[in-house]
Amino acid sequence: MSLAVLKSSPVAETEGIYHGLSAEYYHAAKGVSHSMLKHLHPTPAHLQTYLSEKHEPTPEQLFGTLVHHKVLEPNRPLPQIAIKTKAIDFKTTAGKEWREAQKAAGRLIVTETEFQDIDGCVNAIAQHPFCRKIFAVGESEVSIFKRYTLGGTVLRKARLDWIPEGNALVDVKTTKDASPEAFAKEVLNWRYHSQAAYYLDIVNDSLERPTKECFIFVAVEKKPPYAVAIYNLVPKAIGKGRALNIADLATYIECSQSNHWPAYSPEPAMLDLPRFAYKEAHEVSFSC
Repeated sequence: MSLAVLKSSPVAETEGIYHGLSAEYYHAAKGVSHSMLKHLHPTPAHLQTYLSEKHEPTPEQLFGTLVHHKVLEPNRPLPQIAIKTKAIDFKTTAGKEWREAQKAAGRLIVTETEFQDIDGCVNAIAQHPFCRKIFAVGESEVSIFKRYTLGGTVLRKARLDWIPEGNALVDVKTTKDASPEAFAKEVLNWRYHSQAAYYLDIVNDSLERPTKECFIFVAVEKKPPYAVAIYNLVPKAIGKGRALNIADLATYIECSQSNHWPAYSPEPAMLDLPRFAYKEAHEVSFSC
């Protein structure tokens, strides 16, 4: 994959594939990311509210970020971290002052247990035979900007975990349960399938010759034994995710053109109970 050389400001609408772009630079740049599309739901008005607010990373997001950093960018220095011991209580004045001091210094706060679990995830991935193979050659944290046209044009952007040699893209996910049944539900609930389609499409649209067909999840559990599962998302699921993206991009373009980001319909609507409310318990009888 040939990489473009970035010569523009972080807000310039410049298409290209960029390696070595900082996360801060990427997030400041114009463009519609997959995570933004998710916030079009339940209504476009919710996206506008989300974009207007400042968001602190949740402990789960911070955990995943640090695992990603140590797995995918091991040669780069870690962000500054402050370890919260069990003796520090955020309910006390001293604990609150300590927390504010760490934030003021730009340090990320993790507990002792979280720090141990982060290393557990990283070591499990490093020792996994498939991971050793797929992470041997490739590029991490690649940023891509590419226009999309559907009744209008919008600049898409994406930051990919790992682009290896071959026909796949790879994404690392930390999870509570990496079993097939549990992770499949997580894929659906968090729209990982539409993320897969979004990333595959933006990469292939940016290449002279599309080469990426598969999307691989490296799912690692956040608690011992830090079990790792590798999943190749089926084409049917990617297709369903692509359909969601097309609908969401169309909505985004329409709202952008009209500068109207509606909430719920102003007209009264019929409302019914969820279907499960009508399910009747069946009497079970036994022969004596």
